[in-house]
Order: sequence, then structure tokens, then C-alpha cells
Amino acid sequence: MLKERDLEIFKDDFARVSKFLSRFKEQVSFEGLKVLDLGCGHGSLSVYAALKAAKSVLGFDINPNRINFAKENVQVNYPQLEGK
Repeated sequence: MLKERDLEIFKDDFARVSKFLSRFKEQVSFEGLKVLDLGCGHGSLSVYAALKAAKSVLGFDINPNRINFAKENVQVNYPQLEGK
């Protein structure tokens, strides 16, 4: 079960990623790319890239709790991204 605190962290991180990358407008495109997210944490950049049409996304983190959260978060909240 997803922990509320982890969901809050994910949502905050996702908002930061979205805001940061929006500065670059069309200069940053994930469309059709294979994305490797090293130190993915809760997976906010990974999810963002997948939502922005990345061909595939692979997130790595040293903390197994973060990886477990990211996997479960995709299954529960972004099922359309599973297998990306």
C-alpha cells in the first residue's frame, strides 16, 4: 500500500520537474526516446518522461524502498504506463 508521505513527496517532485522542464518549452522532448533515470527516487522524472511519450523508461535507485514505491505508484496511479 502506498504511504501518504511518499505520495506527497512524489507529487511535489513531479511538480518541480514539470515546472523546471517547462522553461525549455520544445527544446526538451522525451518523445520516442529511451530514458535512463539514475537516482530516480520516487520516480517523478520517470513518470513525467513516460507521460511525455518516451519510448521506454528505466529508473534506478540505491534505495529499494523508493523503487518499490515507484513500481507500486505506476501500477496504482498510472496503469497506462506499465511496461514502458
